Amino acid sequence: MAIAISLPKALIVAVALAAAGDAFAQRPEPPVEVNVEGLPTHVRARLLAKAQEGRTALIQYLHRSYTVHGLRPEFVIRSSVRRG
Repeated sequence: MAIAISLPKALIVAVALAAAGDAFAQRPEPPVEVNVEGLPTHVRARLLAKAQEGRTALIQYLHRSYTVHGLRPEFVIRSSVRRG
């Protein structure tokens, strides 16, 4: 059983979905400071690249690569609070 939708209704739905896609587009995040001391060059380069994309991109990368590199966000992302 197919759902019959008239052309004007389908056009309205398509325009509404296109407009909604723009509303939910990702906003760029500011770069994040990271601690890359003691890491291999290839890991350091990848972390710095993801840090430039923002906090979300960096955390997603760390979660995806955890089984390979064993890095956790709380150990890589520099906190704005300085410990004495």
